[in-house]
Amino acid sequence: MIRLALVTLLGACGPSHQGSTPVPPPPEVEAPRTMSVEDASQALWRFDLKPAWRDLATRERVALQALVVSLLDAASTGTLPPDARTAASTLGMRIERWRIGGRDHWVLQELESSRRGAGAYVFAVGETPAAGPWILLESPHAYHDLNTGRIGAAMYFTPPPGPSPRAFFTNTVQRYTTATGERAPSKDAPADACHNPFHPIAIATLAAARAKPDITVVQLHGFASGGAGDDDESGPAASVVAVVSAGRKDAPTALSQGVATRLREQLGAGVMLYPVDISVLGATTNVEMRAIDPIPTARFLHLEMSSTLRDQLLRDPTRRDAVATTLFALGSAP
Repeated sequence: MIRLALVTLLGACGPSHQGSTPVPPPPEVEAPRTMSVEDASQALWRFDLKPAWRDLATRERVALQALVVSLLDAASTGTLPPDARTAASTLGMRIERWRIGGRDHWVLQELESSRRGAGAYVFAVGETPAAGPWILLESPHAYHDLNTGRIGAAMYFTPPPGPSPRAFFTNTVQRYTTATGERAPSKDAPADACHNPFHPIAIATLAAARAKPDITVVQLHGFASGGAGDDDESGPAASVVAVVSAGRKDAPTALSQGVATRLREQLGAGVMLYPVDISVLGATTNVEMRAIDPIPTARFLHLEMSSTLRDQLLRDPTRRDAVATTLFALGSAP
């Protein structure tokens, strides 16, 4: 049975399930859906839908934590836990098996009829985890930081040779979506995966880090030159190509410093290291960073990309692979 031990939720306790146990469905029998990265992107991010945001209840948060950990644990064996589909259905979600580029993945995502911002969670199936740090790739602002979702999907589903992420988490409603389905920009928007500590992606990230503490969470974000940033009143100058941060105000980490140095060699002098080279877009209020920070072996890396760089990475697989290689090789290094 899927474990329900992860009841501590960012310092708050939630109730455990009571009552009879649902009858589990039969083991996974259907063949995987063979898809392209573009097919996957269209399935993950439905721009034609305008759902309203609805937060998870405490019991649902606990169930999502347990389901994410169960899928993460079982992914290397390729055997879907027998009660996983039942657990997903109680959350208004489903589990599918996708085959992309010769690799299989379990995809936990919402039913279209009940989409509310619970997120989508993808796990590499049948791959033996490498020793040392492993990578969780996230595109938490896919509808707002344009193309960060598609770039993340391409990096995850068709990675370059070498280390690659074991999982990919992404949002399923625009970050400023309200309970009425309208959009109201706010630093405290509950649908914002990086600023609501009880957002499904935040609790799923924490659950993964607790279960697999040797984790590197890599987040992809985007900014408009001269425009507002996630944590700051104004964005960087037009000459800035990317900002690399570990989310710390005082100093970079060895990981963020190493990634910035390597990306500067690849992309030029416009790559900035927070807080050494730049004082904005540092992800200092990022809730995923704050959630995993107490775990000594967990690491966090935040990459902000200009719209120009995002366009380049989307169009040019060679350049995208070079950036992915830097993120994944250094992210998986001890």
